[in-house]
Amino acid sequence: SLPCRVSLSLGLAMFSSCYLLTLCHNTRLGIFSIFLTSPLPQLSQSQLLEYLSSSSPLLQTLSLQSLSRHVTLDHNIRSHIFSLSQPGGHPTNWKTVSKVCLDNINSIFPKPDTPTAAPPGPATPTVTSMTSTPTMRRLAPANITGAGLQDITATDNKSTAPQPLLIKLFPSFDNFRTIGKSSDKSVNVMSMVSSVEVISQLICSSLQEDKFGVVQRDLSNILTNLVKLDNELHNKRTQQKIVKASVLKQAVKSGLYKIALIIG
Repeated sequence: SLPCRVSLSLGLAMFSSCYLLTLCHNTRLGIFSIFLTSPLPQLSQSQLLEYLSSSSPLLQTLSLQSLSRHVTLDHNIRSHIFSLSQPGGHPTNWKTVSKVCLDNINSIFPKPDTPTAAPPGPATPTVTSMTSTPTMRRLAPANITGAGLQDITATDNKSTAPQPLLIKLFPSFDNFRTIGKSSDKSVNVMSMVSSVEVISQLICSSLQEDKFGVVQRDLSNILTNLVKLDNELHNKRTQQKIVKASVLKQAVKSGLYKIALIIG
C-alpha cells in the first residue's frame, strides 16, 4: 500500500486561495449593491412638474409618486405649485398638476362616443358646355361632352399588391414599451393612487398656504370627481375590471377622509 502523506503547505495554499476568492466576490457584491442602491439626484421643482406631462407612462408614474412624497413633506414644492406665473399672474403650475391628476382619476369612467362624420359621397361629373366662336374650329363632334373623361378610373396598386409580412427579429423589445402600464389597458392604478394622494394633500394644505386661492376655484370639481370615483369603485363590475381595485378604493377613502377632517 502507498503511504498517506498530507502536505501542510498545499493545504494552506488551497485555504488562502479560497479565502481570497471569497473575499473578492463579497467585496464586488458589496460595491455593486452600494452603487446600484444609491439615491438618485433630486429633481428640481420645474423638472418634476415638467415630467408630469410626459408621454411615457413609466416616467409619468414615477413623477407622480415622487411628487406625492414631496408634497407631503416639502413646503417649498407646495408653495411653488400655489404660486402665480410672472409675468401674467396665472396659476400655471397648479393647472398642470390638477389637469394630470384629474385626467388619471377620470380615466376609469367610460368616454362618451363621439359622432363620426358621414363619408363623402361619390363625386359627380361636371358637364362643361362648349361655346363656339366664329374664329374657333371645333375639333370634336357637338354631341360629345367632357363627362366621358370621368369614366376612366385608375386602379389602386396598393390594394391589389400583396402586403409584405413584417418579421420581428427582437420580439422582446415590445415588452419594454409596456413598462409602467397596468395589466388593464384603460386604467393605470399606480398613477391613479398617486394622483389621489397628490390632489388630496394639496387641498388640505391650501387652506393655510394657498395665498391666492388657486385651489378654491377648482375645489368643487375635484371633490365631485373624487366622490364619483368612490361610487364607481363600489361597482362589482368595476372591481373585476381593475387590478388592485382595493388599493385604489382605500386611497380614495383616505383622501376624502383627510379632506373632510381639514375642511369640515
